[in-house]
Amino acid sequence: MLKNLIGISLSVLKYRVFGTRTPIVASIGVTSKCNLKCEYCYAEVDNLNGKDWPFEDLTKIIDQLHAMGTRVIMLQGGEPLLHTRIDDIIEYVKSKNIYCSITTNSYTFSKHLDALKKLDQVQLSVDGNREIMDNYRGEGAYDQAVLAAKLCDENKIPFHLHSVVTNEATAENSLIPLTELANKYNTYLNFCIPGPTGAAKGKTLGENEKLIKMYTEIRKRKRNGMPTNNSYGAIDAIIQWCQSFPYSSYIPSNDTVRKMEFPKCVMGDLVCWLDSTGLMHPCAVQYGQEGFSHSIKEYGVDGAWERLQELPCHFCSCSSEFNNLFSFKLESVLNGLKFLGRKNGRSILSNN
Repeated sequence: MLKNLIGISLSVLKYRVFGTRTPIVASIGVTSKCNLKCEYCYAEVDNLNGKDWPFEDLTKIIDQLHAMGTRVIMLQGGEPLLHTRIDDIIEYVKSKNIYCSITTNSYTFSKHLDALKKLDQVQLSVDGNREIMDNYRGEGAYDQAVLAAKLCDENKIPFHLHSVVTNEATAENSLIPLTELANKYNTYLNFCIPGPTGAAKGKTLGENEKLIKMYTEIRKRKRNGMPTNNSYGAIDAIIQWCQSFPYSSYIPSNDTVRKMEFPKCVMGDLVCWLDSTGLMHPCAVQYGQEGFSHSIKEYGVDGAWERLQELPCHFCSCSSEFNNLFSFKLESVLNGLKFLGRKNGRSILSNN
């Protein structure tokens, strides 16, 4: 772990001093299959008719990313646990001494416990109480997530709860039940806003005024002890952005006036997202958007990565946590260390 932290820190310093780009964090969509139809899914998935990345291809991709400096891999989908060789994928990533996490809807969680125990972090998708959760993700989604949290606790698998903040989210149906669940298992919450891509394209799942209200409430409850890993800086960035711009908008690369007020986003410079079709994107927010992706099948992993430096966007509200972390903002760095340092479900930096 210490070796990885040192390597990550050196890569960030080289980027800040010399502008050297390194894909420190890579999200890999290992399959396009999914058993749910979440209304705000950023990916273009074909549910159970989707396809897996062949395991042999994935090992080559992981090898190339590791050689390029990747030290954190996030396994995603679709639903990654539906990949027929997900246990082998986890085993291979960990054999490279890469920090590995997975994001899951929990439906097949119990079938993969031995492999999941090898992960550094599990992100369980859960948005609030049963009503709001099942409404957006499908009937039974809430019960599956709660069961997975219980299994993580019993098997000492480090995990946290990830929630998408939508128009319907309130303190009563989201923040309060999520806080109770997180406290029950001594873990933390992470909140994000819905992206305008994939299943959410063309929908109004988030409105500025409602997002401002919810993130103001998140900030207040964080100050009062709600266990969230969202930093005050990132929370404030979303509130301030929504006070001036549509939440799903971004600053174009050629907008010199507005660029002066916002630092360049690190997505595409230190982070990349690879989907199950072989397209490399800078982030989940621009999944499938024209001009934001390049095919590793056409250009290779390194070639697609090099082309990401020519993105048509400069900044948006969605990646503030990564930007703060890789700008060495103290709170985000401490949050990152808590994330990377969780052992047996508890943070090595915590007294709990």
